[in-house]
Amino acid sequence: MGRRWRVKEAHGTITRTVFDCLGRQTSRWIGTCDSTFSGGEAGTDNMVKVEETAYDGGNDGGNSLVT
Repeated sequence: MGRRWRVKEAHGTITRTVFDCLGRQTSRWIGTCDSTFSGGEAGTDNMVKVEETAYDGGNDGGNSLVT
C-alpha cells in the first residue's frame, strides 16, 4: 500500500509503524535495534512501544473510530 513502516535516522534511531489489515496505524515503536521485527532472535532488540491505537474497542464490525 506504499506506507512507510520503517525509518532509520542518520544517528541510528529506528522508528517502526505497525498497521492492521485495514491499513490503520495500530502502534509505533522506537529504538536502535529492530532485529525481532525482521525475524531475528527474540529479545535481541531494544524497540520500545511509544504509541498504541485501538479502534472500535477491539471489536469487529465497527466504524473505525479510535477508542
